[in-house]
Amino acid sequence: MTFFVLYELYLKGLKINIMKRLISLFTLLFCIVAFSQDLDTQKVIEKVKGFKKTTKEYYVLKEQPEIKHGIYKEYYKKKMIVEGEYRMGEKSGDWTYKGPKGSYLQKGSFLEGKEIGFWEIYEDGKRRFECIYTMNNTLSSYKAYNKEGGVTEEFQYDKSIGVGKGRKIMSTGFVMEYEADSLTKYHGVLKVLYPNGELFQERKYEHGKLYSLSDIYKKNGEIEKKVKFLDGKGVFLNYFPNPLIKGQFKVQSATTYKDSVPFGMYLQYNLEGKLIQSGMRHKNKRIGVWRLWLSKKNKYIEKTYEIDEKRGTIAYWESLANKIKEKKDVPFASIKSQSLLMEHDGKKVSSSKKAFSDAINNYVAENFNTGLAESLNVSKGKDEIFKLAAIFKINTLGEVSDIKVRSKYKILEDEFRRVLSGLPTFIPVFHNDRPVNILFSLPLRFRVKSSSEKDSFVGLESSTKRF
Repeated sequence: MTFFVLYELYLKGLKINIMKRLISLFTLLFCIVAFSQDLDTQKVIEKVKGFKKTTKEYYVLKEQPEIKHGIYKEYYKKKMIVEGEYRMGEKSGDWTYKGPKGSYLQKGSFLEGKEIGFWEIYEDGKRRFECIYTMNNTLSSYKAYNKEGGVTEEFQYDKSIGVGKGRKIMSTGFVMEYEADSLTKYHGVLKVLYPNGELFQERKYEHGKLYSLSDIYKKNGEIEKKVKFLDGKGVFLNYFPNPLIKGQFKVQSATTYKDSVPFGMYLQYNLEGKLIQSGMRHKNKRIGVWRLWLSKKNKYIEKTYEIDEKRGTIAYWESLANKIKEKKDVPFASIKSQSLLMEHDGKKVSSSKKAFSDAINNYVAENFNTGLAESLNVSKGKDEIFKLAAIFKINTLGEVSDIKVRSKYKILEDEFRRVLSGLPTFIPVFHNDRPVNILFSLPLRFRVKSSSEKDSFVGLESSTKRF
C-alpha cells in the first residue's frame, strides 16, 4: 500500500511540474505574440543585388520601413538558402546559411546582431570551423578542420587572465604555438616549431603588435640565420621550406616594421622565388604605387592605393612612397640614424657608427681564410701583404646585397665575397623618415707571414681603414 501511495504522490508532483512548465511556456508565447501585435509589420519581397535568380523576403515595421522585424528568408531558384529572424533591426535567434545545392555553409545564433554560442562553418558540405562566442561576443574557443576531418588549429580563451592559447598545424608541417587576446591578435609568445617539435623561431607580440623576433634555428639548435628585429623595428622575413632543396628555406615575404607595425616596403615571392607583389604599407594598409604580378596574364600591373585619413596624412604617405620608389643609395657617413645593430661574440654591439664599424672589421678578420693566400705562393720566404677592396649595400630589408670586390687574385675575391655574404640581416636604416639603401666601402689588408706568427691581421689594425 505504501508503494502505491508514494507512486500516486509522485505522479501528482510530476503533473504539477509539467503544468508549471506549460504555464511558463504559454506565458512566454503570449508575451511574444502580444509584442508582435504591438509592432505592426509588412512583408517585403525583392531581388538580392549581385546574385542572379536569388530573392529575399522579410518583414519591416510599417511606421519605420528601414527596420527589419520578423522572419527573414532568402531563396535561390525557389529553394531556401538563408533562414533567420530580425528583432528591431538586429539579427536574433538561430540562423542557417546554405549553398545553391542545399549543403550547409554556416549555422549559429545571434543576439542583438552579434554571434553568440556555438557556430559551425562548412566547405563543400564538410565542417571546417567551430566557434563558441560568449554573451558579449568574445570568442571563447575555436577549432579548424582539414578536408579529412582532422584538427588543424585549436584556440581556447582564458577569461581569468584575458589571454588564450592556440596551436596551429601549417600546410608545411610546421607547428605554430601562440598566445593571443583574440584569434586575430597575438599577445605574448608565438613559437614556430619544426614538425618534430624543435624550435624554428620565436616571436613576441603585444596586443597584435610585433615587438621582437629571435634568430632562425636549425633542427639541431644551431643558428640558421641571424635576425635583427628589436623593439618593434626591423624586417620580418617569413620563410617557407625550399621545395627543391630539403632543409633549406626561401623567403616568402618581407615586411618592414617601425613602432611594431608595418611601415615601409613589403615584398612577396612565390615558390619559384619570383616577386609577385611589392609596395608600401602603413598599419597593414597598402599605400602609394604597388606592383602586382598577374600569373594568368604573365605580366606586372601597377595600382595606386590611398588611405582614408586627413588630407595631410595622405599627402605625406604618397610623398614617402614616391621617395622610396627612387631607391637612392645613402653613404654610411651620411647616416644619422642609430638603428644599425648586429651581434658579435654573442653580445649586442652598440649602435654607434664606430662600434658598428669595429664589429664588421672584427667579423671579417675572424672569418676570412688567409690560408688561401698562402697557396698563391707569391713571394717564397718573405712576408706578403695582400690588398682587397669591397663595396656593398645594406638594402631596405636589412640584407647585404650588390657585393662588388676588387683584387689581383680571384680566389681572394671569392673568399671576401663569401665572408660578406654571411653577414646577418640588419635593422634597416631610416634616413629622413624613410628606409634607405646604405652604401659601404670596405678596404682590407692582411699579411701572410713567413714566420710562425698565426694572426695575419696583427700589426695592420691601425692601417685598416674604417667605413
